[in-house]
Amino acid sequence: DIANCGLLDEGTSAAEAMNMSHAQNKSKRGKYFVSEDCFDQTVSCVETRAQALGIEIVKGDPLSLSEEDLKEYSGVLVQYPNKNGAVVDYGALGERANKAKAVFTVATDLLACSVLKPPGDFGADIVV
Repeated sequence: DIANCGLLDEGTSAAEAMNMSHAQNKSKRGKYFVSEDCFDQTVSCVETRAQALGIEIVKGDPLSLSEEDLKEYSGVLVQYPNKNGAVVDYGALGERANKAKAVFTVATDLLACSVLKPPGDFGADIVV
């Protein structure tokens, strides 16, 4: 299935993606993983929404997560390109997240997607 919607900013969109991830897993997984390389303002929005919903936010290196680790999270959020401007290949992470049934969200710059590999090509469930 494909859906499309518009929100005013990346932070709000990322927070809504976290909420959707939590709902997708029927709230059985109380944690959500956020890459340490996401923009600070995006992380702040996600943390604020998570606090209100009782979701625990865990920040760190998403590439270090195994499929087994991902089973603890309702979803994972990465930034592409990240806050340091690096373009990371998230293909293996997307595969592991999909196998673990953790919703894989990619926060991106739409203009960057005109020259970079689109997030859907490496397994993104939600792109903001």
